[in-house]
Amino acid sequence: MGRKGENIFHRKDGRWEARYVKGYRLDGKCQYGYLYGKSYQEVKNKRNAILLHKEELSDDKKVSDVLFREKVKLWLKRQKLSVKMSTFSYYSSVVNRHIIPVLGDICLVQINEKVILSFIEKLIHDDRLKISTVHEVIGVLKQILDFCDITIKIKLPRREKQKVMVFSSCDKKILESYVANYFDTIAIGIILSLYAGLRIGEVCALKWKNIHFLSGTVEVSKTVSRVKNVDGSAKNKTILMLSSAKTDNSIRIIPVNNQILNLLQDYKTKHGISDEAFVLTSTSRFMDPRTYYNKFKIILRKCHLEKYNYHALRHTFATNCIEKGLDPKSLSEILGHSNIQITLSFYVHPDLEQKKNFMNKVFSCPDIFVKILVKIS
Repeated sequence: MGRKGENIFHRKDGRWEARYVKGYRLDGKCQYGYLYGKSYQEVKNKRNAILLHKEELSDDKKVSDVLFREKVKLWLKRQKLSVKMSTFSYYSSVVNRHIIPVLGDICLVQINEKVILSFIEKLIHDDRLKISTVHEVIGVLKQILDFCDITIKIKLPRREKQKVMVFSSCDKKILESYVANYFDTIAIGIILSLYAGLRIGEVCALKWKNIHFLSGTVEVSKTVSRVKNVDGSAKNKTILMLSSAKTDNSIRIIPVNNQILNLLQDYKTKHGISDEAFVLTSTSRFMDPRTYYNKFKIILRKCHLEKYNYHALRHTFATNCIEKGLDPKSLSEILGHSNIQITLSFYVHPDLEQKKNFMNKVFSCPDIFVKILVKIS
């Protein structure tokens, strides 16, 4: 049933639907646009953003005089109503650094396939940009073009398979030995990433109450991140934020090894730490991921393992899980990925020795080949 005067309805499939006047047909009848969301507030925000956009373009300015930058800024306004602050900060950075400086002063009616493909070509051949950055810029640009009702087929440049770093068995033992000898909250964070796959921001946001000793699980629902301050007049260029996890899939329950849980519980009890305290600080204040990363790098230097970064802990966890036989679907859920392909592509890196063992184990030599070997010998 719709809410009076709003054209917002709760559908039978559980979603919410908002309707707005998109334009008028030649016969004078209204042409409606439809928006969908998981909640009433979500579709209402989307609808308000559309109506705001229509109002801001309803002045005396001719369509032919509208610059692309104006539409881009309207798109950003709309995104601010519906995405996390960290995501909006990311969009703003991409737009202001890459899109507006090149395309901003072009009239909207002149934005065509030739202009867009030329822009992408320049991105690809810019030696200062990584191919991952080019993909990010194109991804944001495609959203803006959809917002402007401009349809252009864009073929993404081929992305080389990303090489990620995994702790070798020897180096992993060295790190484990260090954290065992110097067992503190920083060491606990390393253990949670190495044995539960937590991201650095998730470790910084973790409170002791999120570690459930009775059920043997860790609840991940928050993350700490430093994002660019979109307020250009502000004194601080970045803002440290505690917010909901990276995506819906990142909110998860992770089972943890019993021995590790016992270690954590003993430490918490021994030091009389409150459930409301953050794990890394044992206080009501969370730690900046940048500060935690610097502490981690100090430990690596002491262990002569400077070549690794923090995310290598998570990579190592995922790789070890696959080697021990955990199915990719379960691993994907533990890591908080949206699909199995991400898990297999970026976090699973079996070595040559493992592949050899698998081939010898699964494909045993047929008897006929054994007879040939006997004859030869």
